[in-house]
Formats: sequence, structure tokens, C-alpha cells
Amino acid sequence: MSHRPLARPSLSSQNRKARALHTRLWIAGAALTTLAGCGALLGINDLPVGGNDGGVDGATAEDGGPVAPDASGRDANANDASDGATVEPDAAADGGCVAESIATTCAGKACGPAVDRCGNAVVCPNTCAGAICGGNAATPNACSPPPSCEGGAVGTKTCGPAGNGNCCESPLVTGGVFFRSVNPNNADPATVSDFRLDAYEVTVGRFRRFVNAVVGGYRPEPGSGIHAHLNAGKGLNGGTETGWDASWNSNLYKTLPEWNTALTTGSAAADYSWTSNDDRRPINAVSWYALHAFCIWDGGFLPTEAELHYAMTGGAEQRTYAWGSNPPANNAALAAWNCWFGNPTNVQACTTGQCQNLAPVGSIPGGIGKYKQYDLTGNVIEWTLDGAELQGFPIAVPKPYPNPCVDCAVPPTSSAWVTRGGSYSSGMGDISAYTRIANADARRIVGGRCARMP
Repeated sequence: MSHRPLARPSLSSQNRKARALHTRLWIAGAALTTLAGCGALLGINDLPVGGNDGGVDGATAEDGGPVAPDASGRDANANDASDGATVEPDAAADGGCVAESIATTCAGKACGPAVDRCGNAVVCPNTCAGAICGGNAATPNACSPPPSCEGGAVGTKTCGPAGNGNCCESPLVTGGVFFRSVNPNNADPATVSDFRLDAYEVTVGRFRRFVNAVVGGYRPEPGSGIHAHLNAGKGLNGGTETGWDASWNSNLYKTLPEWNTALTTGSAAADYSWTSNDDRRPINAVSWYALHAFCIWDGGFLPTEAELHYAMTGGAEQRTYAWGSNPPANNAALAAWNCWFGNPTNVQACTTGQCQNLAPVGSIPGGIGKYKQYDLTGNVIEWTLDGAELQGFPIAVPKPYPNPCVDCAVPPTSSAWVTRGGSYSSGMGDISAYTRIANADARRIVGGRCARMP
């Protein structure tokens, strides 16, 4: 009776490496003996050692050298089943885990984040049409409307020039490189990756749904709201983005009366869209914390200063205003600015107390940006993620641009933040795409929009 030899036990990665090293030394010793008489003639002083370099170390087939036999006459790596050993891939020797195709990783996922078999974070191709990827935070890989636009209430399906557009539309902004400073010379280059930026500023109607959710107990998860499509899911600044801080929850009020007070605080003659009886207008007098939390609840995140600036300039086109290089005339044909909007006499004069000069979002088509966003110039000045320097409340100034900048942001503070775009009452100097302004409070001119994964 013949007996099959017992299968050799599986070698650990450490043991295989030790045996491979022994084999490498054996081959190198033999080679040195053979080449000793030829070294001077060939100019060879040392033999190449180690690595998948195609040299004479030859311990693995991967680097083109000869494979050292083991006692059974088979390869020393024991990585095939034919020699009776259990197959155990050696990640270090074989170049690391090889991930499957993104189509395999993303099978059954319409979009959004996923993890491949090697543990790497990837973003699945966005196949959503007419919906938002991960609009419902509970289903990040599905196409669904964000919670702020579910149903058909005013301020959710009433945006755009015709007043019948989806207020949660979020067009793609194709990334690239642009200059954050153009005068006197192009300076402060920044690289921005693809992202989506909401076509419209957040309306009062959408924000009402968020307030109801917060009063009902919603709070963002700690660490949420990061740019999860960047740096293997770790976000901005090389993967150090921290996301929502639980200590900020105190700025999200627990009762509707508290919200009513917070959204109408300031001058007695100020314009507050929260109480203007027109939910098509952008929410204003909203704090940075509230808008940040809104964007997280709505399936997105706050845009960085670089991202919002990039969209305003049309990327490498370096536009002075969202629509181009020509300044606006003394009217509201391109933007709600300098109190021209809602002024039937066409004489510049701000009318306070009625939001008369604050336009329903997307109602001014002439000023649309390159990537199909409305009201990037004027209407409400918009919050960004970036922190600013407080110089005695409420005075704040932007911090210097971070350089170099690849998907960068100044980490947010708990005191002041950068805003951009100018408001319905801003003059020419504040509506330029290159004007930086910082705020420390939720004034009536401040609102914003959300960004989302591509």
C-alpha cells in the first residue's frame, strides 16, 4: 500500500520570509564564488541586494530572478496548492493586497462610500439621476432626495427662474487648479477635487424641516460632516478633517421658541426671512453651527472656502463674478445686490423690515455660475467651513490662505468663520469672487448652501 506524504503545514509569513532570506544568501554566496574571477573584468564591485528589482537576489518569481527550490522541489514561497501546503498569501513579499475592480466593490451600490476587500475606502461612481447620493443618511449608497426636499412644500420644489425647480438639485463641480489671488499677480494656487455644490441657497422651507428634526431630538454624530470622498474617507487636509464636534450641540436649540428668537435677533428694523412669510427666500440670520448641522442632516457637508471660491470663479476661468468678468449694472439683472432687487423705482434704496430686497432663491437667471449654481454673488453671504480669526467680538478677519493647498481648509474654530459672495445689501467691493469676509455672528445678511460627494 502506498502512502501519500503528509502535507506540509502552512508557513507563517514570518517563517516564509526567514526561509526566503536563507535561500537568497545561499544563492548570493554561490554567485559570488562564480563571479569572483570576473568582477574586476566586468567592473562589478557589489551584487544588487533585496527588493523586487529584477536583480540577482532571485528569491521570488515576482522580481524576475530564479526561484529557489524547497526540499520537495517546489517553490519556497508555498503559495500554490499543488505542493500540498495551505495557500497563505504573503502581502509584503507579493506587493500587498490586490483589490478587486471598483465595479465588484460597488456591486449593488448606486453611489457613495464603500470599502474594498483590502480595507481601502473608495467612492462608488454616482449613477443618481434627479436625486442626491446619500440624501438619506441611513442609506449612503442609495439615490434619494435629501430630507429637506421630501414632499412638495414651498421652498422644496419652488426654486429656479420658473419657480418650479428642485431646491435640492446639486450639480457637479469638476475639480482642478485655480489661483485664489489674482491681483497683482496670480498667487496662492489651490487644487480642488470634484464635488457637488447645491444649485440653490438653503431656503426657509427646507430649513423649517431641519428645525423640526432638531426639536425632535436630532443631533449630528460626532465626527460627521467630513469630506468622506477624500483621502480614503478621512477628508480634507491630507486626511485630518475632524468633522462635527459634540460640544457644538449646545448651539442647536431644543425648542421652537428658542429657534424663533435666534433667527430674528438683531436690529429691530432688520429683514428676517424666517418670519417673512415667503419660504422661497434663503434662510438668513443663521449661525455657522446651524448651517453646518443642517448640511450634515441633509446628507452633505459645508463647502470649504477653496471649494466655494472655485465654483464662484468658474475654476481656472478665474471669473471676477460668478457670471464672468463684467461688473453688474445698477439693477438686479445679474444678482440681488446693493438693494436693487425688489426696487420698482430702480433707485438704490434699502427697504428694511420686509425682506423686499432679498430674492427668492434662483429667481435671477442672469448670474448663474459656470457649474449651474445660482446666487453665488449677492442675496446672502455664504458660510464656509474655514475658521477665521476673532479680533474682539463681533470683529473677525480671515486667516492667511493655507499653502500649499490640495483639498485644504483652515480648521474651523469656535469663534469666527469665513464667508463669501456678498449679500443683497453689499456694494461692488464685497461681491467680487476674490473678496474675503469673516463673521462671528449670524447677521441678517448671512446664509449659505451645502456641498456633497461627487
